[in-house]
Amino acid sequence: MKKSTVLFSFTIYEAALHTLIGGKEVMRGQLLRLLELEHSRNIRTQVIPIGHAIPSALSGSLVIMETINNEQYAYVETHGTNALHSDPCLVGELSRRHAMIRAQALNVQGSVRLIRKTMEQL
Repeated sequence: MKKSTVLFSFTIYEAALHTLIGGKEVMRGQLLRLLELEHSRNIRTQVIPIGHAIPSALSGSLVIMETINNEQYAYVETHGTNALHSDPCLVGELSRRHAMIRAQALNVQGSVRLIRKTMEQL
């Protein structure tokens, strides 16, 4: 069986870890799942601490995708709208913005410690 070469990187604002959706047990399960992903070879999760996010990090989700043919796309969701962009200039701009957002995040190990601490405090 061929190993997947697909890589995933997620950046989450810390406030999302403290927002109880579905109650404490549901939230505990979600945080536990994030901790389980720590052992995955192709998934990385980083947390941006409260107070460290640049404003564009809070304006909605941003997904940067690259195809097997090295074509890049950016998918953006904000309140009431979403769009898939393929224009190289715009995708490049959004990719740089994504890099700036990730630069504000804790490294993977620091993120795991923060997620674990948040889960223990529930």
